[in-house]
Amino acid sequence: MPIGLEIYDVEENPLFSVTTHVGRFLGSFSTGGQQEGSVVDSRIINHTAFAYTAIFSGKIGGPTFTFDNTTGRISWKYSYVVNGTESVNAADMTHTVRYGIY
Repeated sequence: MPIGLEIYDVEENPLFSVTTHVGRFLGSFSTGGQQEGSVVDSRIINHTAFAYTAIFSGKIGGPTFTFDNTTGRISWKYSYVVNGTESVNAADMTHTVRYGIY
């Protein structure tokens, strides 16, 4: 019986498979109430990185992440639009982000 995790895109192409990649958690950081920012960890260079927040706070959920695997930079940005105006506050923008590579 097969076991593991596989994630597919909308066209049913595999994006992630534990049978082809083994992930590793590298660390965590706080977004510190900043609407956007970044941290650098050289261990993600030449790897595929992932990040997530364990708990969503307030009405906006968590930030979106971008990764630069040539510099090791993990960037985040919160975006919440109310009546056409971007509206976020520091309490909604404070999350602990956990990240790693696979």
